Amino acid sequence: MIARVTLKSPLMVMINFQDNPSAIKAAKLAIQKSTLNVTPQQEGAVLYVNVPPMSKERREKMAADAKGKILNEYKKAVNEIYSKGDKKSSNEYSTRPDEAKKTRETLLNMKHAAEQRGNYLIEERRKQLLQQVV
Repeated sequence: MIARVTLKSPLMVMINFQDNPSAIKAAKLAIQKSTLNVTPQQEGAVLYVNVPPMSKERREKMAADAKGKILNEYKKAVNEIYSKGDKKSSNEYSTRPDEAKKTRETLLNMKHAAEQRGNYLIEERRKQLLQQVV
């Protein structure tokens, strides 16, 4: 175990490194470099992190960041599937170029449809999150 994380109050997290004090420096640096915009306070082998209340602007920023990150990962996965299918179809239809072209077009259409569906789902979820009251 690296540390024990407890909620000291609704807006303060306590991270106790009593069992592994050598990890406190790396954890403090990681928290500072994160996009959370929080500053940890150190007292001995304990880090205290004040979590700011969730404002509308902060919620919008976090939703936009999450959208970009999730969408990029989704598109990367779709592209990997497309390239695997394209390679496989090229190998199978190497003697018939018209079949390979038709299969490639079908795969490309499926890829575009999957990307549009992903965009739609992520945007709908983002709207839901922004409407929720924290």
